[in-house]
Amino acid sequence: MSGLYSKGCRGGRDAGRQTIRRSGLAVVIDAEGRYLVTQRTPWIPYPLGWCFPGGRGKPGESHRDIVAREAREELGVTVHPVRPLLHFLHEGWEEAWWLSRLESDRLRHDPIEVWRCRWCPRSELLQLPHFIQAEFLPALWQANPDLP
Repeated sequence: MSGLYSKGCRGGRDAGRQTIRRSGLAVVIDAEGRYLVTQRTPWIPYPLGWCFPGGRGKPGESHRDIVAREAREELGVTVHPVRPLLHFLHEGWEEAWWLSRLESDRLRHDPIEVWRCRWCPRSELLQLPHFIQAEFLPALWQANPDLP
């Protein structure tokens, strides 16, 4: 994987009987260099927080499969995970961020999970109110200087 960042995890898979769970995020960048972000609905964890599309894995799912399934569920589109960008442990989660390509520009977000979507230039990501993954963006760009 391109980047490895670890914060908040107490060790390996069996350290202190802590269960490591998987999650995956789709980092989708359009031809204009803008990032696709979603705003969560008010009734789920991190209400109205902005984030990259993605979520928790199901047992036996690879990070690539998580990214594809979550994008399909949240946005109603097929994404193709192209390459891993960042992989880290955080508070019991093994998280992987994948550069992903949209098969279609027609987003049909799930109103249960996603309040709205928008395309955002890099310069505005950290200015979004309650951007959930903000603390990890410097590591993303440091590990992947080719990203816009």
